[in-house]
Amino acid sequence: MTTNLALTDPIDKLAGVGPAIASHLAKIHVFVIRDLLFHLPHRYQDRTKLTSIAKLLPNTDVVIQGRVINSNIQYGRRRSLVVKLADESGHIQLRFFHFSRSQQNRFTAGRLFRCFGEARRTQRALEMAHPECHQIDELSPPPLDDTLTPIYPLTEGLQQARLRKLTDQALNILKASPKMEELISEEILTSLKMPTLGDALKLLHRPPADADLEKILDGTH
Repeated sequence: MTTNLALTDPIDKLAGVGPAIASHLAKIHVFVIRDLLFHLPHRYQDRTKLTSIAKLLPNTDVVIQGRVINSNIQYGRRRSLVVKLADESGHIQLRFFHFSRSQQNRFTAGRLFRCFGEARRTQRALEMAHPECHQIDELSPPPLDDTLTPIYPLTEGLQQARLRKLTDQALNILKASPKMEELISEEILTSLKMPTLGDALKLLHRPPADADLEKILDGTH
């Protein structure tokens, strides 16, 4: 279990880190578990709330939820799978230029999906290109995220989802570990009402939905 590990342990002690992933992590200077905590996000996405389709603003990343009305393959300069998704307020097109037969078959009329992506206004309709989509079980819908989603600097061979899972493990070890060695004296921390190093790292990696992103990103939160 990750709680039996120390922050100074090699990165390949984490679940899911084999030789190939360890090699990719080394390219971003992550060699021990502690290094993950200092590989900081450079921006965040807000996946903590649903936005109705009628309230979508162009060029904005949002989470939407709706039912598939229909789907079809369109042919033009590029073949694409186009899915019409609707909620009680309106509808939107989801467009996929790279798709498989199994992905095509997922978008059956009537199925409920939760999608995250950037809404864009085209000549014909409001559209999302290649959104992340997950089919929703109406009887037990998954909760929305309760923190902002960090976006990390990457290298070839690493994906955001994998890096977030590894960072989750590192944060669990941090939670179970003795207090981290501070880089600033306790006197200064107290006088300036600054968080401990551990608390600051937790905030940077998993900020609450109401966090002031500008202050977090410039280090003044």
